[in-house]
Parts: sequence; structure tokens; C-alpha cells
Amino acid sequence: MKPVIIKNSNHLRSRFQLRMRIRVGLLIILGLFSLTSLSYAEEIELLDNVQEPDSLDVPVILDDISTALVELDSLLYSADDIYYDVINEKIILTSNATMRYHSSNIKANEIIIDLANNQANTKGETWMQDGTQVLFGTDVSYDIATTNGVIHNGASRLEKGFYYGREIRKVSEDVYDIDHGYFTTCEIKDPNFFIYSGRMRLFYRDKIVAKPIIFFVNHFPILMLPFGTFSVKTERASGILVPEPGYNSVDGKFLENIALYYAYDDYAEVTTALDWRERTGWEARLESNYIRRYYFNGSLLARYQHRIDSPYSSRQEWYIRGRHHSDFIDRSTLDANLEFMSSRTIWESSDIIDERLMERVTSSIAYRRPFFSTTLSSGATYTEILTDNTKQLILPTLSFSLPSKPVYELFTRKETGFVDAWWSHFSYSYSFRAVHYGFITDPNPSLADILYKNTKDPEGNYINQHNAGIRHTLGLSYNRTFFNWMNFSQSLTGNEVWFDRDREGKILVRGHDYGTNTRLSAPLYGMASFPNFKIRTIRHIVTPSVGFNYSPDFTENQRFFSFSGISLNSSYRRRTINFGLDQKWSMKYHETLTDRDRALNDVLTLNSTISYDLEREGKAFSDINHFAGFRPGTISLPWFNFRYSTTGSARQDAYSFDILNWRISNTLSISGERPYYNYFPQEKNVFFTGAAFQPETRTEQIAEEDLRDTARDLSQLSQRYPWDLTFNHDYSRVTATNFSTSNLRSSLSFRLTYNWSINYNNYINLERNELISQSLSISRDMPCWKLLINWSKQGDYWNFRVMFYNIQLPETLRLRHTEYRRG
Repeated sequence: MKPVIIKNSNHLRSRFQLRMRIRVGLLIILGLFSLTSLSYAEEIELLDNVQEPDSLDVPVILDDISTALVELDSLLYSADDIYYDVINEKIILTSNATMRYHSSNIKANEIIIDLANNQANTKGETWMQDGTQVLFGTDVSYDIATTNGVIHNGASRLEKGFYYGREIRKVSEDVYDIDHGYFTTCEIKDPNFFIYSGRMRLFYRDKIVAKPIIFFVNHFPILMLPFGTFSVKTERASGILVPEPGYNSVDGKFLENIALYYAYDDYAEVTTALDWRERTGWEARLESNYIRRYYFNGSLLARYQHRIDSPYSSRQEWYIRGRHHSDFIDRSTLDANLEFMSSRTIWESSDIIDERLMERVTSSIAYRRPFFSTTLSSGATYTEILTDNTKQLILPTLSFSLPSKPVYELFTRKETGFVDAWWSHFSYSYSFRAVHYGFITDPNPSLADILYKNTKDPEGNYINQHNAGIRHTLGLSYNRTFFNWMNFSQSLTGNEVWFDRDREGKILVRGHDYGTNTRLSAPLYGMASFPNFKIRTIRHIVTPSVGFNYSPDFTENQRFFSFSGISLNSSYRRRTINFGLDQKWSMKYHETLTDRDRALNDVLTLNSTISYDLEREGKAFSDINHFAGFRPGTISLPWFNFRYSTTGSARQDAYSFDILNWRISNTLSISGERPYYNYFPQEKNVFFTGAAFQPETRTEQIAEEDLRDTARDLSQLSQRYPWDLTFNHDYSRVTATNFSTSNLRSSLSFRLTYNWSINYNNYINLERNELISQSLSISRDMPCWKLLINWSKQGDYWNFRVMFYNIQLPETLRLRHTEYRRG
């Protein structure tokens, strides 16, 4: 007797609570289907020689049930075709078969559910999800009760790599055994790098333990270990980091980054490391980072070097740098930056040019707190100038600045009715600064010399000098625009300073100064239109200005010190008239007649100033100061973009009109994008091409299939990468002494091919025809790997470095060779 096929049935849904009730449920379902077939006889098709079944011993096939869904306790399954074997208590799902049990999901071409043994088996390609773990493979055996299973020819993905195995077994919660497996970070189907092991155990999101381990590159074994383990944790985890061996002609053999990483809570981490060098000694490091959002963050770096200069001499060097930032509930902040070193020679082997050229180190601490409508700041700064071995100390400093505000706000908050009155344009401002400042030239100062002690040499000159002072600045100004065109301003500024002492030895002294300034300016506009040209409009703004400055004779203030913003005017009476002429050109242009207009503001600027001293006899005019700038923006051409800008300044004698000194700086940049072709694209692995088991990614899969079908079309394989060539030249000259400087800085960045890229920089002193520094970087991109070659030279120092590292695991799988030499 042949089975009956029922087509185009409604969804079938049943629930079985106990295994013994499965047969009863199937009897009811079959009875309902029999009644349905009698009512709708026209929809029943009987195959040739097919008879109605008269016994439940005969298997029944439900065909073309559109995604039939059945739920058994927590077991859910669906398929296009569902086959029930009641005798053996099996359910066979074919065509888009899926099964879900708790957090486990299986999708395959065919799934067999064995209800008697609580098992599920698949045939053909299978997608399986167990919690957050996703696996691909064939012929899966799965125990529904224990959620354990076996998958053949399996593959799964970790955060930074993939692992494959001839057989993958889940033996317990988040533990998998892998036979004949390999791990790789390559996403291509045929990886060029992998770690192979006959027996592997994966502790999901923890580690992989394997024995033996063989490292393969291009399917060639290069290293074998009897056993090993490596972490696959996605979160921070304490442990030993992989050291970096190497050799160069200066250090000899070396082993760097022998390190221990420790995450001591959720917000902080610390790393202790040791670098050992055969010929030049060793270095110990301590690094720490910490952060808690909205509260604080910071870092600490401490280095100690034992440097061997010769077989008979050595020296010790140290360096400390710390950063800290805190935010408080009252919106106040605390910032601390600490940096100290024994000497600048600690950086002599550094491949970072800025470190080798470091001229000073600065430590500071600053506390800022909202105060009225502004901020109250306090702090301290300590600076060591490495070039002349001097030190500067500001401890403490306190400052407060009140921005300009209308005077009437001191008396009333009402603004309506008198805002436009003449007296409403008066404004006031106030600032306060208190400083203790020390300048130390003694090469071996004591702590007292640094903090407060004044010391003189036998000739009476200060070796270590400390000063303290408080400065108050009060300003009153009147600003108004007449006729919506003419700007007028009048200001009066006064300063009072309290000093701890003066040059005559008097203590707790005070001084003051004041001055006035008047300024009148009026912009004049001119505009020209060119409707039939690409440049549509040119606007010219000319702003002449005239001002008058006055300050009385304050030569008596020469007895006061000047330090860190605490100073007074100590010149003779000044009455000067200032003249200025400011010019700006802007324009609007378009690429085509139908294109929208584009604006270029301040394309050309020109500013000239001169002053006349009413107190000077004879040649009372000062030199004329000029400033010019030309910034046409970016010009787009068919093959590249062109960008140019220039700025210049000059000082000119007002009587002979001779140029006394001048300076010009030019920047030229040519950039664009170039297409590169990948003639030999490599197919990605199953996690990118096997998404057919995931309905939600079916659209993306079709798109990828279409791309592979048209792979011969180079337009589908091309990518565009930017390139840039930049020159910066500055020139200055002093006419009287014929002293001049000329420097050229150049940089080039581009891709030579799809995988090769080059970056070059140099700095040339054209006046001395000397190459100050240059650097060259060449990189080669490979599937999963990157080769980086760096070379730099600065003065008599050069550095050469070759790095070959895994893109996903740059700190673990890396080979490096370094050479450096001084002289």
C-alpha cells in the first residue's frame, strides 16, 4: 500500500506533552485530514494504484505544506516537507528544514528527529547555532536533552579568527573537542596561514588547548610544538604576553616585551615588561591605564634603563609620565600631567623623531570650578628645559576672568525700555591672576632652591630666583555702531599689581598703570558681476581704521619685576595714532552654467598698519607692517585636485620704503584617487559564502553570487584609493644683515599597486643645502598579514625596521627586525 499525499494544506500545529501521547495526537491529526479530504475531494489527487491507508502502521508523508510548524514541548521544527514515521517515532524534515530547542537552532537540507531517543540528525550542509556559537558542517548528530552533539567537517568563528575540524564534538557547556583541526585569522576559503593540531579542545570565549601544534604558512610547516594553549577571550584577561625576539647590529640579540598583563578591576589594567638586549643592557617598564566614564581616566608609564656604553662603563636612565582627569558633581574638573626624566639620552635609540628632538618636559596640575558666570582656575607647572638644563616653576597659580558685560547689569536685570539708550553701550571687564614663579639655573639645585630659596652668585646675579605677585585688571569700554556702518570703540584699562618685593629690596610693594584706546573703522563694499563667466561675482571689502593710544609716564615701574603674566607698563608717556587698512576679496563661481554657485570667502587678504608717535621728535612714523594671504581653495581638474595657499609678511621703512625683513610661506598639494584592480580575488570562507542557511541574509548572498558571476569584469574588482603629494616651503630674510632661512618640507603618499603602498617625508634646509630628516615607509598587504618597512634618518641617527604581523593579532603573531645607528 502506497502512502497518501495531501497538497496545499493549511498549517499543521500540534503540541505533545508526553511521549506516550504522540500516537494519540497523530491519530487525531490523521482523522482530521481524512475529513478534510472528503469535504474537498476536488483538491485530492490519488497516484496510480494508490489506496487509502487502513492502518497507522503505514508511514504518512505530508507534502508541500508551506513551512509547516510543529511544537513539541520546547522543541520547534518546520520544513517544506514533513515525514512522520510513527512506528519508529521519527520525524523527517526535508527542504528548508529547521529545528529549535531552547537556545539551540539547526538548519539543514534534511533533519531527522528521533523522538524515542531524543536525538536529531542532519544530512548534507548544516548550519547550527548553540547559544552564541555558530557552526557550519555536514551530518550533525545532536542530543536534544543534553544539547551535546557531533558535527563533521565543521567550522566556527571566533572574535579574531576561525577554526575548522574534521569532527567537532560538544562535550559539555561551552566546551568542544576538535579532531584534526586548525585555527586561522584568514577569512579566505583557502587560508595561507593556520595552526594545525590533531587534538584540540576549545573552551568557548576562554582558550584553546592543543597537542601537538604545527604552524603552517602556505601549507608548509615552519614550526612544531608538543603542546600549547592560546587565549580566545573577547574581554580583558590577565596573562603573559608573547615576547618579541630579534637582532640588530647595535643591540645584538634581543628579546623585547617579556610582559605580564593584569586587569585588576573593571576599570583599570597594568602591564609590567622587560626588554633584554645582549650588548646594550636592559629596560624595565610599567604601564597602566584606567577609566571610568563620567568620573575619571588616566594613564601611567614608568621606564628604567640600565644602558651599557662600553665593557667598562654603564649608566642608569629613568622616565615617568602620568596623566589624570577627574570630573566632579559640581562641574569642576581636575587635570594632572606629570613628566620627569633623568636626561634626554633615554630617547637616543627611539625611532620617534619628536622624542629624540624633545627640548623640554613639563608637569602640571590644574583645578577648574564654575564661579559666577565664568571659571576659577588654580594649579601649578614645573618645566625642565633640556637644552640649557634650566628649570621653571609656577606654584601656585590662581586666575579668574570675568568677560565683558553691560554696566547696567550691575544695577538692574531689566533690559526692556533702555537697551538702545546711549549709556547701555558701556561694558566692563575684570581679571585676576596670582602667581609664585621660580627660575632655577643651578645645575644641581636643592629642593629649597626649586621651591622658594633665592640664590645669587659672587657677582650678585641670581642663580635661583623666586617672585610672587597678584595682578588686578579692570576695563571699561564703550562700543557702538553709527548709521549701521561706522564702528566706534573707546576703552580705558587699568592694572594694579602687588609684589612680594622689588629690585631695590623693598618688600610687599605695589604699582599700577593705565591707558586708553580709541578706534574708528568703517567697511566699504564693492562688487562686480560676470554672469557669463565661471566666476560669477567678486566682492571687495576695504576697511580703513584709525586709532589713538595714550598712557602716562610710568618709568617708575622699572623697579618692579616682570614674570609669568605679572608685569606693569614701565615706558615713557605714549601718544600714538594708529592707521590701518584691511582688504578682503571673496568670490562666487560655478563649474558649469547649470551648477550651483560656490562661495570662496577671503580668497585674497591684505592688511597694512602704521603708527605715528606724537612724543617722538624727527621721524615719528613707525615702520609699515604688511600681511598678505592667498587661499584659492581646491581646484578640481579631470585627473586630480589642486590646492595652493600662500601667506607672507613684511616690514617696510616708512621713509625710504626699503623692505627691512620679510617672510613667505607656500603650500602646494596635489591629490586625487586612482583605481586599482584585484585581478586574482580570493573566495571567502563559509561564513561569508554559506549564508544560505540564514534566511535573513539571503539577499546579501544573492548579491555576492552575482558578484562572483561577474568577477571577470574588472569594474567589479576595482577600488579607489587616495594619493597625495604636498610641498611646504618657507623663506625669511633680514635685509640689513643678509641673514636668511629657507626650508622645504615634502610628503608623498600613494599606492603603487593594489597591495603595495608608499609614504615618504623629508625636511630640507635649502639655505645650508642640508637634509635635516627623512623617512620612508613601504607596506605590503597580504591576506590576513601585513609587511611594513620603515626607514628614518635625522642628523647622524638612522633607524631601520621591518615588521611582519597578523592583522587580527598584531601583538601576538608578529616578526620584527630593527637596526639603528648613531654616527
